[in-house]
Amino acid sequence: MLSVVVGLGNPGVEYDGTRHNVGFDVLDSLAGRRGAHWRLEKKWNAMAAQTNTGWAEGPGLRAWLIKPATYMNLSGDAVRSFLDWHHQGIDSILVVLDDVSLPLGQIRIRPGGGSGGHRGLASVIERLGTNQVARMRCGVGAQMPGRELSEHVLDKFRLDELPQLERMMDRAVGAIECAFGNGLPTAMNEFNGDQKDKQQQRE
Repeated sequence: MLSVVVGLGNPGVEYDGTRHNVGFDVLDSLAGRRGAHWRLEKKWNAMAAQTNTGWAEGPGLRAWLIKPATYMNLSGDAVRSFLDWHHQGIDSILVVLDDVSLPLGQIRIRPGGGSGGHRGLASVIERLGTNQVARMRCGVGAQMPGRELSEHVLDKFRLDELPQLERMMDRAVGAIECAFGNGLPTAMNEFNGDQKDKQQQRE
């Protein structure tokens, strides 16, 4: 049962608002919606906030939001420490991260798979010893031709991208709420893919 949501990103104000920190931003938005408060937990080397698995206004079992305080490529250290401390299994977590292969605005939830070249997810997979780690990829768009990938993901979003980013953040938070309340398969069915296509299917 999902009870731990891990957002991937880099700590430090210089990384705020960058494409690579979308995982942190989604968790900040979720914590704000639920009135959950962050604090640094040195024993896990992570920022942590407590919430529950119910809807924001309802009861539920205890759940955690985790933002590793390491840099991206060491994210798995914090995740491993947290799970060991709480004696929780891999099936309890969902990792939220940025994805340059998805268009800005799309999210994709999967129960497992490779890292897709994402160093933060690769670190989590390596430290947990399995690629069967549920993840939510949040599309941040591909880099422009001639640009280095590292430059692209460490760039801040353009002003014209912010409305679409905001809609994606709302969808990502909604997907986590759905996964808490109804399970990951339901969230996958409801939120994967292009929201416009889903709206047309309903009509």
